[in-house]
Amino acid sequence: MTKHAGPILMFFGVVLMLVYPSLWVYGKVSQVYLHREWNASASPTSTASADSSDVYGRLVIPKLFLDDVVLKGIEESDLARGPGHFPGTGRPGEGNCVIAGHLNINGSPFKDLDKLNPGDLVMFQGEGSLGTYRVTGSHIISPEDTDVLDQNGKPRLTLLTCMPGARQRYTVVCKEISVD
Repeated sequence: MTKHAGPILMFFGVVLMLVYPSLWVYGKVSQVYLHREWNASASPTSTASADSSDVYGRLVIPKLFLDDVVLKGIEESDLARGPGHFPGTGRPGEGNCVIAGHLNINGSPFKDLDKLNPGDLVMFQGEGSLGTYRVTGSHIISPEDTDVLDQNGKPRLTLLTCMPGARQRYTVVCKEISVD
């Protein structure tokens, strides 16, 4: 080893220690701005168009104290700011509404998803409708298992996140109770 290896390794160690907190803060701050956008678009005097916004809806899970704005899409730029609605999946009351979110970066919206139990309530408010769901179960699947996106069957909500190491996915399936 050279005499510079120690300082170089120390430098990269410090950089790595700063990356995760920076990503977490970015996700949390993004949610503050997205909540403002959501509240403005929900206002009766709003002139904002739903098509011009990245905002898809609002996910509330009382047991986890989660209240996050959901974005349209699951690109990394979307998930960096919060949970995202999987394109091509249903809306509340229409098929299987799939929402993906990060487990341990960018605000970690789904860090406690494994704490949900059958019977817990989940609400999703989207364009003009509020769906109330009850957790029916959870599963660990492989990234190649796309059955979680299927649109057959009764209306439901599926929450999806990566497991540590990103070799598996954790899903929570919720049965629709009502849509207003």
